[in-house]
Amino acid sequence: GITRWNAMGQQKRWAALEPDYRRSLSVAASRKTLEHAMSLIQRFRDQEPVWMGCLKELGALTPPMVELEALSIEAEEPSTGATPSFRLAGRVVSASASAQGSISQLVEALEGSIFFQQVRLMSSEMHSGDSGYTSFEIEGQLE
Repeated sequence: GITRWNAMGQQKRWAALEPDYRRSLSVAASRKTLEHAMSLIQRFRDQEPVWMGCLKELGALTPPMVELEALSIEAEEPSTGATPSFRLAGRVVSASASAQGSISQLVEALEGSIFFQQVRLMSSEMHSGDSGYTSFEIEGQLE
């Protein structure tokens, strides 16, 4: 009698509450996942150089005649304390002596930046022909 009626009432209440209960479990799981993702993002930001600022600076320091073709970065495990190194390849769309001036200007500008240190010109080569240009490679350390 009464017990059966009570159990049926409980089942009806549970049936009404179950969708909300399941949604709350889903929200809790989503929140936990989001918190984990935010933690990973913060760890990445804490351990990596400020890439956006570094790339904006590189763009701002590059003389107009210089075309950057490749940027590679090698970074050790953060726990080693080693600073990441970079290698920059590009070309100046002129095979004249002004090309060397543009490359020197870029090297000096990078060396004066807060993002780059120990900047050095590794190679430069003049290419003659209809589309004369000078290619170069620069290496250094990221601050």
